[in-house]
Amino acid sequence: MMSNFFKNFRLLAIAGLALVAAASASQASTIATFYNDVSNSATARFTLTATQDNAFEVLVNLSGVFDSTAALLGTVFTVHPPNEENELNFVNANLQTGSTAFSGGTKDNGVGSIFSTTAEYLLLKIGGGKTYNMAMIHNLSGGQLDLTFTQLTEHSGLSHITAFGNVTAVPLPAGALLGLAGLGGLALVGRRRKAAAA
Repeated sequence: MMSNFFKNFRLLAIAGLALVAAASASQASTIATFYNDVSNSATARFTLTATQDNAFEVLVNLSGVFDSTAALLGTVFTVHPPNEENELNFVNANLQTGSTAFSGGTKDNGVGSIFSTTAEYLLLKIGGGKTYNMAMIHNLSGGQLDLTFTQLTEHSGLSHITAFGNVTAVPLPAGALLGLAGLGGLALVGRRRKAAAA
């Protein structure tokens, strides 16, 4: 009877691991294209890609509305001069409902086109002009957000990013918990077999 229990537990463990592997393989990426004017595709400035599906949402207008739909469209805004005070005021004026205002951010001038962040909000400074020079995103990943910035026009390079806050880690999904239980179960079965053979 005990051997049947371990046989069934081992099958459950393998099923859990397969579920986790399938969930990981099916993950898509999040891609947002940012424009001076979202109604005119010729004004596209850059794309932002995350390795996870639904990993972030973008600010689409100055009333603080974010878009997390499948086809993300972002608007590039004007924050000039892009100093610490103006960036902080811009972010606090455009937070997602339920977010708490920030007292400051962390600026990174040396960021490359591929970077990671655990910030709750990210402000991106684009190009060197005085107009349409900022974009804002809200981290929905529940942890680390891995991003790729792709420049689409000559004067739309990534100048710097400013990070605000940190996301709170979310609990592991049920599939991951089942997978962890499966690993533990396989280890337990292995130990029992070793003990029985000795």
